Amino acid sequence: MKINTYFLYLIFSLMLLPFSRGWAQLTSGIYSNGLTVAYDSTHQTITGYFEGEGGFDEQTQQPLFSCIFYFEGRITDSVASIKSYYPFKEKADTIVGIIKIKNAQTFEMKLNEEHGGCWNVSHFAEDAVEFKLEEKRNWKWISYVLHPNANIYSEPSDKKKEIHLIKKPMVVFVDAIMEGWCFIHFESTSKNEGWIKKTSLFLP
Repeated sequence: MKINTYFLYLIFSLMLLPFSRGWAQLTSGIYSNGLTVAYDSTHQTITGYFEGEGGFDEQTQQPLFSCIFYFEGRITDSVASIKSYYPFKEKADTIVGIIKIKNAQTFEMKLNEEHGGCWNVSHFAEDAVEFKLEEKRNWKWISYVLHPNANIYSEPSDKKKEIHLIKKPMVVFVDAIMEGWCFIHFESTSKNEGWIKKTSLFLP
């Protein structure tokens, strides 16, 4: 029986897809040591937010040091070159770095230098820091609100019910984008999910 050469080529190409350039898999969610990560498989992008604390002041009952930064990057061959910076402001403090994916739930991050306060929390510039998945999520992006007084709606329309008003800088977690609207999760004592206009958010 004669086998079509094109058919064989197609099958062989499909078998090689997982090993093609740019292929990588990473699970979105909450990782160890205060890191949250979102992975978009369609665009092979990774976004994340780190917030950690170190030391303790007995008088103020507050941590002595804090390390906070947002990062964004694109994955190629299980490696992502990233840009990290403090969110909510201009990117004057941008520090580049690299992420190496070990498997779908583990990766290493190393920055070229430390962000303010980070040396007393975790040494990102000295050695690569390993992160492991603790809780899986369905996030596509991690973003933050660009402007104060952004409204959250029950449905993707500004004619629908307003369920929350974001009054201060806030990191949000994006599940989906639809026709200029984003469905997000955010920290709140009451309702903690809803729709926000895409123009209200930073999206890399």
